[in-house]
Amino acid sequence: TFEKLLEDEFRVYIDTYNDVKQFNVHDLFSEFVASQRKYLEENKVEGKHFVDGDKLTAICKYERTIENLIECFHGEIAVNHCKPLYNKENDEFGICSYWFLGNATAFVPYFDYVSINDEDGEFKVRRTDFFKFMDRYVQKIDSYLPDLYVLKKKPEKASHSVIGKLKKLAITDATFEEVKFADLIDKN
Repeated sequence: TFEKLLEDEFRVYIDTYNDVKQFNVHDLFSEFVASQRKYLEENKVEGKHFVDGDKLTAICKYERTIENLIECFHGEIAVNHCKPLYNKENDEFGICSYWFLGNATAFVPYFDYVSINDEDGEFKVRRTDFFKFMDRYVQKIDSYLPDLYVLKKKPEKASHSVIGKLKKLAITDATFEEVKFADLIDKN
């Protein structure tokens, strides 16, 4: 068979090996991934962004399971898509979660920014600034995804009192560009 031929006849040499090795598709693939990652780190590729592997896995799982989360929360909590954002001016990258004022909301795991939409429009705040005022209103739910926070209906109404303080910490929105999920690379 062809597989037997591969095992018996083919040998490979890769720079990271000390010697020629017997062909093994799993070894070859892992070397390819490592080589690709090294190349991307050494040669800054425009539009690609390295993200911690655990963080990226949780964010992608969140995006894939939005329908399940809506069902899990019995439709009482808004589960919005998130967006990767990049600011060229200060080379800052992050994941943005969305909160439409008046709606109980789930926040994407490991978010870096929250885009808050109220009657005056939209503004963004950093995660640290968000938690400075919203920590007592949100609830962490680690049973489904790590770092998943939920703002339930009753605390959501009470939290409106801090919106003015959050607006004072708003980030300039014009500098952010949306990034495709396909342009995120696991840095592990």
